[in-house]
Amino acid sequence: MANESTGRGSLAESPWFWLSLFGGMGILAVVVIGPKYTARVARVERMQQTRERIAIERATADLRPAATSRSNPMAVDERPPKEPYVDADFGPPRRLLWLLGLMMLLMSVGVGGLLLTRHRSVRNSNPTST
Repeated sequence: MANESTGRGSLAESPWFWLSLFGGMGILAVVVIGPKYTARVARVERMQQTRERIAIERATADLRPAATSRSNPMAVDERPPKEPYVDADFGPPRRLLWLLGLMMLLMSVGVGGLLLTRHRSVRNSNPTST
């Protein structure tokens, strides 16, 4: 009943609240999941590059004479790592920075809109007497 007398609705009824909540949850998701996603994408890219390199080696080995095609097409220093992830995979999530920026923008707009509408509703409900 207090909300009806002041003209202010519930906080959950405001679309600005939901926009800021969505932005905040998006920021949290990018921060929590970002490093895992970045490592996984780096690993997949490394595996794809290895497959391409092996395919090129096999294609060039087919064109060589039979005596040299028996040798190992990959040099010792070019072998893929035995671990599924290497230290280079755990870099900063650069690919997700645009998403983090978008979520921060949404949250800022939501909080700003919420503060602005709350400030206007308080000012309109309490007219000053001169």
